[in-house]
Amino acid sequence: ALAVALARRLGFDSQSLACVAEAALWHDIGKLAFAPGLLAQARSLTDEERRCVQDHAHWGRTLVASLTGDRRIAVLVAQHHERRDGSGYLGLKGEQIQPEARVIGIAEVWDALTSAQLYRPALDAKRALEVIHLEAWGEELAVLEEEVAGRAGKLTHRR
Repeated sequence: ALAVALARRLGFDSQSLACVAEAALWHDIGKLAFAPGLLAQARSLTDEERRCVQDHAHWGRTLVASLTGDRRIAVLVAQHHERRDGSGYLGLKGEQIQPEARVIGIAEVWDALTSAQLYRPALDAKRALEVIHLEAWGEELAVLEEEVAGRAGKLTHRR
């Protein structure tokens, strides 16, 4: 839902919104390719385990292409860990990364930071935004901040 809300704020057309919605549902399906419990460990991953986790983007692309036949959705699934500076899993940079994939990526990072993990408690919105600022995001970051502020305002109003 957050990825679609961000895409809408960014002015994506209806076809792109539909792609974001579908790819967001599939984005981590590639995790089926690695050992159960790999991410449920309260320790740092080994280099080999880290490579396996990074490969989930490739396996996700393969699975989605095979299951749906939709190449565009498969590409978005593959690119959801990419960063503008090339520090993502595939090493793509800037305009090589589909805008829809960048939106799914920042929504996933937000979700991971604001959810409790085995190795740390959930971060509050302010701290999560501080952490996200350290990564290579462009306009998606500004839109995320607006969305978070808007949602916080709605929650405050309800009380």
